[in-house]
Amino acid sequence: MDIQSMTLREKIGQLCMIGVEGETLQAETMNMLHNFYIGSVFLTNNNVKHPKQVHHLTQNLQSYAGDIPLFIATKQGGGTENSLINGVTLGPDQQTLGHINNQLYTRQINQVVSEELRAMGINMNLYPHANIAEDQTTSFGADSNYTTKHLVAAIQGSHKSNVIAAVQDFPGVGDLQTNIDAGLTHIGPFRKTALHPFIKAIEANAQMISISSELTAHSDFTVPAVLSEVIIQKLLREKLGYDGIIMTNNLQDPLITEQHTVEEAAIRALEAGVDLLVLGSEDTEQIAVLEAINEAVKAGRISEERIDDSVERIVQVKQAFDLRELIHFDRDQFRKQWSVKLETLLEEKADAALNRV
Repeated sequence: MDIQSMTLREKIGQLCMIGVEGETLQAETMNMLHNFYIGSVFLTNNNVKHPKQVHHLTQNLQSYAGDIPLFIATKQGGGTENSLINGVTLGPDQQTLGHINNQLYTRQINQVVSEELRAMGINMNLYPHANIAEDQTTSFGADSNYTTKHLVAAIQGSHKSNVIAAVQDFPGVGDLQTNIDAGLTHIGPFRKTALHPFIKAIEANAQMISISSELTAHSDFTVPAVLSEVIIQKLLREKLGYDGIIMTNNLQDPLITEQHTVEEAAIRALEAGVDLLVLGSEDTEQIAVLEAINEAVKAGRISEERIDDSVERIVQVKQAFDLRELIHFDRDQFRKQWSVKLETLLEEKADAALNRV
């Protein structure tokens, strides 16, 4: 796809990931895909019921995409972090995998889960989290080294099944917080802190990293990380050398909306260096954001070259993961005999690990 041949509105649509209503394709979503050129959709537990229904929904979504296929994302993070629980293999949450502490199992269960996601037409998992914490279900643990090893294993398992692992919450929201000033000025010490999992995720070819909405202290200011050029451009892009897709979490987070409208937050996130904006499921709000970005470009607040950079990253990843291919539904792809055995084995290992604690 030649980005230079795209209209500005087509480019802006590629920068947005929207939530949708219902378990079937709705007219409002058709409108957003066809007339506003939206490039990405995320599905929650309100949209998914069982594999065949999800497959039907994803294939209908893709049929309304333009020349560039959709990122279709969900969160299937194990335990209570699953969007879909019926008819699929279910793995433990990150905390439990950390207690089991076997990287092979972490890679295997993520490969199985990802195979089933791809068989339903879902090509992105909003997982794993890279947080370092003692007691959080979305953290592999409090030790930076083995947390990092499990994070890399999870990414490898997802990519093995051609599903994009979107590493969550840069620069970390767990017990161990990133020292932004030190991270920008010192190479040695910060590699052993909260940034360590992200550094290794980048080395493992992580294609996408989400930025936390948490307030992150810097010597000069306190601002949601997702709106900080220092964190996104100076730290992640320049210091860590990351050139993949940078995405927001939901821009409706109260930490953001207490200070800004969603439209203003979207513009500020793009100014800070974000590529992909995650919006809610209300189509009037989605349209308002798209129009605000369009006006910001026309007014010179954001350059079209800046938009092009993000679109280029997004299109490259879509091509690399071959998202154009439509998928025939095959119920035999779900809960295979060996994947059920793995699920049972991990339950037993989790019980044994819990008894050791």
